[in-house]
Amino acid sequence: MRSGFICALMALLAFAAAGCGSPPKRPAPADPLLVQLATSGGSAYALNSFDRAARFYRLALQRARALDDATEIGKQAYNLAAALFMSGKPAEALPYLEEAETAFAAIREDTGPILLLKARALRSAGGTNEALSVLQRVVELDTPRDVQAQGWLLFGHIMLDAGQGDEAEKALRRARSVASDDPVLRAGIAGLEARLAVLGGNPGLAAEKFDTEAAAFQEAGRYRDMADSLLRAGSAYAEAKLFERAGDRFYRAARSFYGQGDTARALEAIERALAAADRAPEAGWSKALAALFNEIRANPAAEPSSTE
Repeated sequence: MRSGFICALMALLAFAAAGCGSPPKRPAPADPLLVQLATSGGSAYALNSFDRAARFYRLALQRARALDDATEIGKQAYNLAAALFMSGKPAEALPYLEEAETAFAAIREDTGPILLLKARALRSAGGTNEALSVLQRVVELDTPRDVQAQGWLLFGHIMLDAGQGDEAEKALRRARSVASDDPVLRAGIAGLEARLAVLGGNPGLAAEKFDTEAAAFQEAGRYRDMADSLLRAGSAYAEAKLFERAGDRFYRAARSFYGQGDTARALEAIERALAAADRAPEAGWSKALAALFNEIRANPAAEPSSTE
């Protein structure tokens, strides 16, 4: 995202933004301490070290406050909120999103991406009605079409949470009508299509859509989301009794999580792959799965890849 936003965060979950709205391009802040803190936060986030990223962004926000720089206050408050959200603390993220929104509104900058993350955090914190109210503001704002597409996708997922498939279908059509061909948005559309297929009792189609979601996230360099999508694809293939494909997706998810330094998630995926292996004993990935498991046992604290 331009001007230091973490565009990757807006999909979090299949809602990360392409073309996220942000302040106009401007020279990097002259204050070297702020630059150092914000850069360190971004590096930690790229390695999925969200608690560490939050610590740096909290310091960056304090520095921006000291400088009375409204643009930087908005950016760093948003970044801090995003890191908190990704570390599983949506309620803690909300006050910083309020601060970011206030800062950007005061200087008449686009608040659409902030409102999207706010809606996501409200949903995760159990405030579904509040999330819907915020999403209404997103789609009514004169904000980039891709941001509106993300809003409709999130609305569709909330409708599916409530079992309202018809409303989710309508939201999907609206998202398609305004979305660009950005891979993150393609992933979001495929993910919503997959959930609709699950609701319709078609796990085979759902698995194929989750595969599409994973491939789009891979194209976008969103490897954590890619691995999550592979897990969803594996579950859907298992539901469709296509156990060789299920195990392959679980194995690939385990391999990616381990490469990212998330050993716990890797082991969870391996456990699910082993269950699939019982139903597909001749699968081509079985030996590679065993080798990966042995490597993790020998080196459980592998360093994460820094290429994300």
